[in-house]
Amino acid sequence: MCGKSARTGLWGSRWATTGSTRKSLTLACGEVELSASVASHGNHGRLLHLRQGNKDVQPFGTNSPYWIEIGTFDAAGQPVQGLPAAGGWFEARLPSALLKADQPLMVKWVDFYRQ
Repeated sequence: MCGKSARTGLWGSRWATTGSTRKSLTLACGEVELSASVASHGNHGRLLHLRQGNKDVQPFGTNSPYWIEIGTFDAAGQPVQGLPAAGGWFEARLPSALLKADQPLMVKWVDFYRQ
């Protein structure tokens, strides 16, 4: 298991809108922290958790400005169900509510999915 983090800002004059991770992703901007993960067993469900300040916001759905769609892709970039095989990846579209030009975005991820 390898934990990594990065602090990012604008890409030119705009934010990038996608990122990829192997299993667990945390995004933080100001008082908001959003975590997303994919279960490695069962139906490989997606788990999302939102904190604003010191308060958990649960549950939140697809109509929330913090919702994250998580896609799974094979090595050729084609969408797949379940966990990706060797060379594949997860992709998460960053929620626009976290992309505030006046605040940095902290990105943390854990890379521990291996086949």
